[in-house]
Amino acid sequence: AAREKIALTVVGPEAPLAAGIVDVFRARGLRIFGPTRAAAQLESSKDYAKSFMTRHRIPTAHHRTFADPAEATAALSKIAPEDFVADLRSGISELQRRVPDRKIAAVGFCMGGGLVWRLLAAGEPQLAAAVPFYGPAPAAADVPRIKAELLIHYAGNDARIKAGWPAYETALKAAGVRHEAH
Repeated sequence: AAREKIALTVVGPEAPLAAGIVDVFRARGLRIFGPTRAAAQLESSKDYAKSFMTRHRIPTAHHRTFADPAEATAALSKIAPEDFVADLRSGISELQRRVPDRKIAAVGFCMGGGLVWRLLAAGEPQLAAAVPFYGPAPAAADVPRIKAELLIHYAGNDARIKAGWPAYETALKAAGVRHEAH
């Protein structure tokens, strides 16, 4: 910015803000618009943001932070499936409020793929499309409740998936669920 004689730099991406670009520019006397590294934590660190909101009594969902991935996984396994579905449906409702008359889709990878499948199995009528990457598919008996078009991604060498896929695809076809699987 100094070499090019830029009058004002406006930073858009989160990563440079979180890395402290505003602090560096200000230390060099360059004009820049954006939050300092400390202030950028509200966006770049979900743990910081949630702790800040809790500390200042700003309404926010409950949260916990984990240093141990196994502890985080154990905590997630204690959440009732219907609670996950209720939270996802709440998100869909909020999206519809913000962007009315638009179709809603869900994408999830691994555990997120499983959550997308749970939402589909619950028969969420507002979901137009879904892309589950892995994650356990719902029972074949739940397939008729699926209203969305599907783009399904599974590992071709995963014996667990390969063993159950033919029967599951048969259920999708029998229920008339438009899908493409890879």
